[in-house]
Amino acid sequence: YAGGWSTVYAFDGDTPLHFWVSADPNDPDSDDDALTDKSEQVYGYNPHAPSELDVLALETKISTSRGAGAYVGLGDTIDYAATVTNDLSDRYLRGLLESELPVDTVIKTQEVDGLLPLASTTLAGSVAVADAGLSASTATSMTLRSGVIVDEVPDHLLWLRFNEQAGATTFTDSSVFGHDATGSNVTANGEYLYLPTATASIAASGIEIPAGVNGLTIAVWFKLTATSTGQIQWLAITEQAGPLMYVGEDGLLHAFIIEGSPKILSSTATVSASEWHHAAATFDGSEGHLYLDGQLVASGASGPLPSQPLTFSVGGNGGAAYHPIYLDNAELISRSLSESEIRDSYGREIARFALTGTGNGVSCDGDRCPTLSADGATFDQTQHLAVDTSSLSFSNNQFSIAVDVKPEPRTHPFNEEAGSHFGIDTSQDWQG
Repeated sequence: YAGGWSTVYAFDGDTPLHFWVSADPNDPDSDDDALTDKSEQVYGYNPHAPSELDVLALETKISTSRGAGAYVGLGDTIDYAATVTNDLSDRYLRGLLESELPVDTVIKTQEVDGLLPLASTTLAGSVAVADAGLSASTATSMTLRSGVIVDEVPDHLLWLRFNEQAGATTFTDSSVFGHDATGSNVTANGEYLYLPTATASIAASGIEIPAGVNGLTIAVWFKLTATSTGQIQWLAITEQAGPLMYVGEDGLLHAFIIEGSPKILSSTATVSASEWHHAAATFDGSEGHLYLDGQLVASGASGPLPSQPLTFSVGGNGGAAYHPIYLDNAELISRSLSESEIRDSYGREIARFALTGTGNGVSCDGDRCPTLSADGATFDQTQHLAVDTSSLSFSNNQFSIAVDVKPEPRTHPFNEEAGSHFGIDTSQDWQG
């Protein structure tokens, strides 16, 4: 049981008051309420006070396109709305909603994603009568069924994608917590955010740190318009003793956590301007790690994690020498991501080939050369290109490769009959 678990014993207004409880290892049901202490840990109950299992509530409404009550025709649809409520005060739920017509025949499945403690969500949809396979008049029933699992604290405490259109001043939080950010003097374009002046800023407040969180990750994509400016260029700020990340006056990437005796983590190389980079910093309460473009650039001791609600913000430094920056996909995550997770999610490619012509590491030989154009390379089953990988290091014994392709039908299919007639050259995989 890992030393106990958190439970909510009361509320101060809308604020839950948490209490840490532990179980008796010699008694599987300490309070004799027919729920084992292990079950009470899963549901966030107190093992020393009798509890009644109450996890999920489902309320539904239906209507028909015909508007004739319970009568429908083969071309009609049945519209529904299902409100799913998490009745647990200290646990998160995730699950599915099934629409069945008739009962036990699943027509549609929808995801119940990241339902917060004591929160509700309403899922709506419609079911076509024809999808039930009915062909004659009969009495039948429609069933809405929901099931969930008790989930861990959602990874994202805040996730700003900055996909809003031009003129937007509110930026949607894609996490389940709904901490939408407000912006001032910023420019959106549907893809990323531009902070043109020293007064440009965004902020999202009231970000709670859930009980049981033992790590934080702060991350953002960014593009500088200048580097080594002599001015701080803020990338992410979490006030109230949270982590901060910025490009310093020296052009290096820095991060630290305010609480305790902060140790500033710093990259050794200057961050280049005019290209997109990804920055991430992780903290586990005693140690911090700083990453640039998926690679670890610094690590060291850090202060404890914050316990009070945070305000996440990004903004100009107010200095006269401010240089504009671009931002995208800002994240605050409720755990310390591992080095491999950072590398896999945010690492940049170390070689890129457009395949629009030879040169720059791309070559081919005689009649084995494909047709090359601005749209890419066109192959005819016997052609190939070679790329130069001599500058790449495979010392970690792992790599990823990706390519955009548009498959075309074979001009002359090479089937078993053709193989028997012409023979099969096993050194040419285009024949297989």
